[in-house]
Amino acid sequence: MSKNSKLITFIFLFLSLGADILTKIWAKSNLTPGAEYKAIPGLINFTLTTNTGGAFSFGQNNFWMVTGAASLLTLAIIAWWIKKELKGPTFLNTERTAIGFLLGGALGNLIDRFRFGKVTDFIEFAFINFPIFNVADISIDIGIGLLYIALWQKHKMEKSQSE
Repeated sequence: MSKNSKLITFIFLFLSLGADILTKIWAKSNLTPGAEYKAIPGLINFTLTTNTGGAFSFGQNNFWMVTGAASLLTLAIIAWWIKKELKGPTFLNTERTAIGFLLGGALGNLIDRFRFGKVTDFIEFAFINFPIFNVADISIDIGIGLLYIALWQKHKMEKSQSE
């Protein structure tokens, strides 16, 4: 495992955080709150809105509860990541990528919460009734998915080593 593999987390953290910040700036500059723009008709709409709650608007209008919980969870992920990195080469690159996406998404939404007291959302599925979301939310979902893949990879590696 090369020392450069440790940069993977930072690369995906900054890519996902940057994409989130830039798309939120674009949405605020180009979309009218509440107005629907058909980005990909039948698939994706852009509808600018905000959310003071967490996922699926949980904790709506409870800034300190939601922001405190999100901050603690983000700090816990950072602490776990640093502790594990200091132990040695225990991460797969899939895990490093996952952590980058998770932290980039978490920080993107936390920046919104601390700057504006709410999160900017604008991406909407046109074909299903689902909450409006943003690039940070997508990054978090990708990170979670990659963590599941990494668990499967580790399980597969451990199984082959025990045979």
